[in-house]
Amino acid sequence: MHPVLWEFQWKMGERVIHPRFYSYGFLLAVAILLGVWWMQRLVEMRNGDRERAVRAVYVIIGLALMGSRILFIITNWEMFAPRFPASALSLQIDGVVAYGGFLGGLLGAVIATRWQKIPFWNYADACCPPLALGLALVRVGCFLAGCDFGAPTQGPMGISFPPSSPAAETHLQRGLIAAGQASLPVHPTQLYESAAGFVLAAVLWMIYRKSRVPGRTMLAFWGLYGLWRFAIEFVRDDPQRGELLGLSTSQIIALLTAPAAAAAWVWLGKHPREAWGWPQPAASKGKGKNSSG
Repeated sequence: MHPVLWEFQWKMGERVIHPRFYSYGFLLAVAILLGVWWMQRLVEMRNGDRERAVRAVYVIIGLALMGSRILFIITNWEMFAPRFPASALSLQIDGVVAYGGFLGGLLGAVIATRWQKIPFWNYADACCPPLALGLALVRVGCFLAGCDFGAPTQGPMGISFPPSSPAAETHLQRGLIAAGQASLPVHPTQLYESAAGFVLAAVLWMIYRKSRVPGRTMLAFWGLYGLWRFAIEFVRDDPQRGELLGLSTSQIIALLTAPAAAAAWVWLGKHPREAWGWPQPAASKGKGKNSSG
């Protein structure tokens, strides 16, 4: 656990400035920058309009960040209710939910592609491999911050987090450890999810390269991530995940999205909505240029 990457201390007269750079925020920024860069390369592979794609991604990122926060507020309403809406913006209550970010990003993609007049399915496909890579990087940030930890385990993968970490505080509240002790060994679910993100990014990249059915890369992301997220939730133990009928919020969403993605995958194969490729600029029309990539 290493929540703060760098910290400095500057003295300006009698005032001391103590800036900190947090691991999670740093890796989130890296994930966004690297993801935007890779998305541009994937768009260009299909002869897409890079400038319109970049303009659209700003909308997606904004709504993804909003969605991740909104779903966290919904699933932890008792924390926010006494001082809402000020508590929703408070930095003292931090927390986001990955699925909320994905759903917000999906809404952002619908809005942005209509705004920029670019094909939704093709653009969504280009966004999903970078999204999986971003997930892998951000989960490393979760591990360094100590959040999203797993259930206690005696297996060889068990990791103890230091006193005052989220895992240690949770175990203290449950009476499993004494004050000042490190947490019990727990599953490093953050690293499990990071590894899954890297694998998923590679799989989606292969699908993007080989498939000529628009939408299949995006549907593969929703289906495969849904299966993985449903499974990993059984060994996660952080308390702020919401629960209904014995399942976490993310498991319920996965139960809805993964089967829907599988059905849509089959349907798209039989009823493709459009050919691969992007609309070409006006100057390119009529020159016989193949835009299928």
